[in-house]
Amino acid sequence: MEIQLRLIRLATRSKWFFGGALAASIVGCALVLFQAELLTKVIANIFLYNIDPVTIGGQFQLLGIIVVLRVGAQVCADWFAKSGAVHLKTQIRQTLLEKFRLLGAVHNQSRPTGELTAVFLQGVDALDAYFSQYLPQIILAFTLPLMILFRVFPFDGLSGIIFLLSAPLIPIFMYLLASISTKLTSQQWQGLQKISAYFLDTLLGITTLKSFGKSRDEVLRIEHVAKKYHDTTLDVLRITFLSALIMEFISTISIALIAVQIGLRLLYGQMIFEQAFFILVIAPEFYLPLRNLGARFHASQLGVEAAREIYKVLDAVPLNSMKPGGGLAIDTIRMIDLDHVGFTYPGAAQSAIEKVTLHLERGRLYALVGTSGSGKSTLARLLLGLLPVSQGEIYIDGRPFSAISIESFQKRSTWIPQKPHLFNDTVEANIRLANPVASESEYFKALELARLDHWLEGMPEGDQTVIGENGRLVSSGEAQRIALGRAFLKNADFLILDEPVAHLDPQLESDLQSGLKALIPGKIVLIIAHRLSTVQNADQIFFFDKGTLAGQGTHRELLEWCEAYARMVQTYRGDL
Repeated sequence: MEIQLRLIRLATRSKWFFGGALAASIVGCALVLFQAELLTKVIANIFLYNIDPVTIGGQFQLLGIIVVLRVGAQVCADWFAKSGAVHLKTQIRQTLLEKFRLLGAVHNQSRPTGELTAVFLQGVDALDAYFSQYLPQIILAFTLPLMILFRVFPFDGLSGIIFLLSAPLIPIFMYLLASISTKLTSQQWQGLQKISAYFLDTLLGITTLKSFGKSRDEVLRIEHVAKKYHDTTLDVLRITFLSALIMEFISTISIALIAVQIGLRLLYGQMIFEQAFFILVIAPEFYLPLRNLGARFHASQLGVEAAREIYKVLDAVPLNSMKPGGGLAIDTIRMIDLDHVGFTYPGAAQSAIEKVTLHLERGRLYALVGTSGSGKSTLARLLLGLLPVSQGEIYIDGRPFSAISIESFQKRSTWIPQKPHLFNDTVEANIRLANPVASESEYFKALELARLDHWLEGMPEGDQTVIGENGRLVSSGEAQRIALGRAFLKNADFLILDEPVAHLDPQLESDLQSGLKALIPGKIVLIIAHRLSTVQNADQIFFFDKGTLAGQGTHRELLEWCEAYARMVQTYRGDL
């Protein structure tokens, strides 16, 4: 019920559209009554009073106009409702996109991409039936029967009582079937999410599956999930058809009861023809919106289930240290200090990092090294504001991290992961993503520093070459250089680079090391290092072991006094 109330409150954002739908529906209801009364009058004049049809030609014309107006009112109501639904779906998608941005990569990666895609695409689309059909039908199901009751009761109380007593039976049976329908629809939605997650996972890993000869096994797995979704969907349809049958049965019996009692009273002269015929004409109109409400209810249930998932995303609390849309705006980053910083992942038994104190300042190259699971990635996420500190504090130029606007911080910082994401666009578009307003000279300088200029000369379309989804048409080393081109073009004050030369040959590595040296003046550069060549060039090395800062200093200093660091260097023989 809470979800339904939230969806209704959401619908008020499109009050002009739904207000138009309401007005058109009320006009349509009035025209239904007018049409029934005029039709009764025309039939009585011709067959009861033997009036020449030519004489009442004006009534025929008016009846035709009413029919056209009634259809027009219905078309207008549908247009307003559908336009309102489209407007709301657009708003929901924009809100979800903004929420995904605020939640950050850490939160979004905690759920399968296929499930999030299903929420964003099929989930939002499923709300269409709720907004464009179910909500307007609720209004119509109350408005038209109420207007008919007010019109029928003054001249035929018995028919009015039958209408009044039989009408609630339809929503009562609809409510009784709702619990079964809701449970099955929930299973249907979960099945849809599972199919999306499995299918996307299979597509992304098809090369691995082929190499291990497991592609057919994965197909069988997807077929099993799809079969369960198919069976659940059929169960939902069975309940829907059963519900429709019950609604039709109740309305048919009610109309038959109305017809029988009217026929008997008409036969014994206790009722005049015009009244009897009017009630017979209006009776199907009385039950029609109630029957349609049952059908619209079942059509809207998938949207309600999808809304639960949508609101789970919208209600999630961003895992970052800074204030979205508020806080202190900064225009530069000169130094960063960590004071006894620790972080524990939710549900974890021990801290990922604890009591880390270090100092970063402009114009220096820092290296972050350690074995897998030592806390390097967690520290990088804390420094980028993607995770909140559990203890201690991070300071930017002496100001607490939590008081700084995340938008202004992100403009002054850059993170290049080891596997950067590239878009299905040109090389230039992927690089200019970092700074769309950069000048031509700045752009070509970034290409030069990333050692992309000579590579692009050999490409048939130069920097207009499309690199495919996630850079699948370029090598790992070329993708890494494109990502570095972004970093050079953004010209941020604070850079975190996750082994920027991991996929490069020795010559390119040497060239890029020179490019990095040109980048360091005036900036804070932190490299998560796995190669000895990178570590040796760092002004300061932070060595992590089991979530603690086990040592810091130059490469030579750490070799002399940090036994764990020396052992690691000896073990990996050049690769950290």
